[in-house]
Amino acid sequence: KRFGITRRRAELIARDQNNKATATLTRVRQKELGIKQAIWLHSHGGKTPRPSHVKADGSVYDIDKGMYLDGKWTWPGVEINCRCVSRSVIPGLEDLMGK
Repeated sequence: KRFGITRRRAELIARDQNNKATATLTRVRQKELGIKQAIWLHSHGGKTPRPSHVKADGSVYDIDKGMYLDGKWTWPGVEINCRCVSRSVIPGLEDLMGK
């Protein structure tokens, strides 16, 4: 009521800003730890997922650049209403885990 927007719109804005903040913190932490790459993980949530985000699921990208989707560079959780996340790629760890 205070800002003249509906509750649903306010929830979208709050969720979106939280996702962006989480994505930024994750990326900064990864860079501080010297992690260079991550794996894009689609959330498989929402009624109308972005086809490019679904296609990117499981793809490796450079943390500095992000992934090139829909004509621009982006990171998981940055686009509006994006619930995608990332998993850090730690060189040698997958060899230790037998993958």
